[in-house]
Amino acid sequence: EGTTLTITSHRMEDLAALCQRVAALDDGRVMAAGSAQAIFSQPGLLRAHGLAVPFAARVAQALRARRPVA
Repeated sequence: EGTTLTITSHRMEDLAALCQRVAALDDGRVMAAGSAQAIFSQPGLLRAHGLAVPFAARVAQALRARRPVA
């Protein structure tokens, strides 16, 4: 507790596994910031800014919609 580590990556799988909070940037601008769960549950936002949706988030979304995982 009391330590902050900043990770910069395009690998959403890694960020989903390692981070409690994330910020999505596009061209140096913050597009969204918050808990990893809140950000990764917005696939449209991520895709609109060229970011992949982590597999775990895709599975969760498919379960909520009760459809096969893409």
